[in-house]
Amino acid sequence: MPGEDWFIPFALTIKSCDTVKWINTDTDDRTVVSNDFFNTAGNPGVNILIPGTDNNGGRPGTLTLRFGKPGLWAYYCRFHAHLDKDHQPVAPGPDCGIQDPNDNFGTPMNGVITVLPGED
Repeated sequence: MPGEDWFIPFALTIKSCDTVKWINTDTDDRTVVSNDFFNTAGNPGVNILIPGTDNNGGRPGTLTLRFGKPGLWAYYCRFHAHLDKDHQPVAPGPDCGIQDPNDNFGTPMNGVITVLPGED
């Protein structure tokens, strides 16, 4: 998570039993929240704060998750997205969204991990 409000890469493909590590290099805190409506790769109920460098003694905050079964794992940052009625992440809007100088709200901060079967 760089200083901008998105996950890099947005989409990641791994094999089951692999781990994914999020590193928050921004000064602001971020979160990783699982979108369990769509997730089939395990790790339900994830809602974890990853501190930014300003709140972590100048060091990037991290989160590491292991994915034990094949499937899809969609996630978003609760500070930069919320779910609409169709369980899709959308930008928060005027009350708490990120707004550019032209009064436009940015894309929601979200990502997806595809977990393929591992090797036997």
